Amino acid sequence: MRKTAVPSGSLSVPANPEPECIDSMCLRYDHGFGLKRNIYDKDLAAYREETDEEYQRRREAIRATMRQLYEEATGQGFFKRQ
Repeated sequence: MRKTAVPSGSLSVPANPEPECIDSMCLRYDHGFGLKRNIYDKDLAAYREETDEEYQRRREAIRATMRQLYEEATGQGFFKRQ
């Protein structure tokens, strides 16, 4: 692999972020990322804690969004610098 010079004021970042980087981005985006939420259930007319499945689905959705943002910020997304 050929190395290229990084322009002054730029950073060199990995194409594929470490999972810890994505989780860090998730926590910045949603401070409750690591916590189960209370959800209002219309059928019960009361609040309940989200299930393990809902919790994991929500976390994966946020992770997917953060991976997309990482791709855009590193020039791998829809925007390509000319």
